[in-house]
Amino acid sequence: MFDVNYNPPRKLQRRQLLVLSVCLAVAACGIGYLAAAPIVACIVGALSLMAFAGFVAFNLVGRDVYLLLMVLFGILGRLISWVVVLLMFFCAVTIPGLILRLFGMNQLDKDFQACRKKQSLFRDAPASDSESFRRQS
Repeated sequence: MFDVNYNPPRKLQRRQLLVLSVCLAVAACGIGYLAAAPIVACIVGALSLMAFAGFVAFNLVGRDVYLLLMVLFGILGRLISWVVVLLMFFCAVTIPGLILRLFGMNQLDKDFQACRKKQSLFRDAPASDSESFRRQS
């Protein structure tokens, strides 16, 4: 896992605040125009103004604004990463599994009632005789 550096050089902190301010302003305009969500656009715009204020008055409030935004977006990033992982699992495992199950391709079909009578839990287990062991080698 990546460790967040909360104490980079002051010049880098100031530059990150400027980049963050510009990116958030662009995102606020995009959200307001494309998604027609004025409340969310205002919140993102306020965060952009806060980052820009930290850039302009860096000696007074810049470090505090930087730390506040780093912690806020760090928490947001951890939450979003879990959502992305869950969506990827759903798309990569659940949907293909449901499609295979729909067409009757269940490779893990097991007979738990007859498990003591056979050497395998699979319904159509191959015979385990000396001929099958010779074919494996």
